[in-house]
Amino acid sequence: MRTAAAKFLIGTLAVLGAAVPSLLRAQISDPVPYRMAPGSVQEYGCFGPCACAVIISGPVTGSFALYRTSVDPLYSHYALIDINWTYATGDTGTEFTAHATGRGTYDIGGEVATMQRMTLDLLIDDPRLPPFPQHYDSGLVPVHATFPAIDVETHLKIDSCRDSVFRVVAKPFGAAAVEPGWSGRLIRATTPNPLRSELDILFEAPAAGHARVEIMDLHGRRVASLLDGEVGAGLHSLHWNGHNAAGADPGAGIFWIEAWAGSRTDHERIVRLR
Repeated sequence: MRTAAAKFLIGTLAVLGAAVPSLLRAQISDPVPYRMAPGSVQEYGCFGPCACAVIISGPVTGSFALYRTSVDPLYSHYALIDINWTYATGDTGTEFTAHATGRGTYDIGGEVATMQRMTLDLLIDDPRLPPFPQHYDSGLVPVHATFPAIDVETHLKIDSCRDSVFRVVAKPFGAAAVEPGWSGRLIRATTPNPLRSELDILFEAPAAGHARVEIMDLHGRRVASLLDGEVGAGLHSLHWNGHNAAGADPGAGIFWIEAWAGSRTDHERIVRLR
């Protein structure tokens, strides 16, 4: 009995050793260069609910890079790196040129990617002052552009009336101007894996249309159907309760998630423990 248990444990560890690097590669993407587009502005002054005017408002130019760091059942998480922005500043907004460098984060998701959040940790180089750090945060707000395009306002929140705002309107550019959110995989994440009972799956449809996601055993027999119908493009959260179509426990072992969307197929190995 102990020998059989030891063999099962060794086999499980071997499966995990092969599966974990594959899952990490599926979640982490290469950096994609972005360029600030018209509509990107830096503003400083009074904002609602205070009834006073914005003091400074001017365009922001420059670039940054974006790469995906992880995916969970609701959100795709990205890192902003190599931020290098230029904008006009001063009492009238035109006397001086300031620079902002740094890094940040960007999350997009919710139901069919309808919510977003950006944070920025910037070092501001204003010719009137020594360089100083500032932290901006958009909070969780609705999406205003179709990803991979980005349109979001980040806020410093100086006090109840005054604020400094960077509105980031940006798109990928150059040879890498492809959607970093699409990894080429339909199955974006499985949690937990290995599992003892239930499993959450993050599925991404590259386009609207018919899609199927099924759990299969090692003999290619269908254990459970998780999705079979029309879906919109984007991320979808699926759940397997650990039972087969008859409601019975299929037992421990190695299973496969098989996914189809249009002409694309994908699969992911999962391990169910006792």
